[in-house]
Amino acid sequence: IGPDLKNSIKKKINETSNVTYKGFVENPLLELYGTSCLIAPIFSGAGVKVKVLDALSSGTPIIGTHIAFEGIDDTIFSNAMFLCNNENDFVDKINNFEFWSKEQSIELINKVKSHYIEHDFISIIDSNENFN
Repeated sequence: IGPDLKNSIKKKINETSNVTYKGFVENPLLELYGTSCLIAPIFSGAGVKVKVLDALSSGTPIIGTHIAFEGIDDTIFSNAMFLCNNENDFVDKINNFEFWSKEQSIELINKVKSHYIEHDFISIIDSNENFN
């Protein structure tokens, strides 16, 4: 999911039967429901990556980098975030990925709801000393 993927990577994805590259989509959540995982090899950028939050809120585990997971509480979502630091880590994790049950996905959705949705943003901001 996302625009501007290098053609060389698109070609490799097209040669793989169990990986799909969608390009730009209006609503990533609709694309993520029911997928096995989101692969997020993000090596630059700042702030929370919305696709990663979308994946968590759809019950989809993520294989990604430190940058992909920036700003997300890894103590709450550690079972859904699989850290990879380089190409070999990604290959190993993808090849040995244990697919989730429907129950695991529902559990993750409920964690996201209780952590992000059921807390109002004013209280989150008030509790964060960086905003005071």
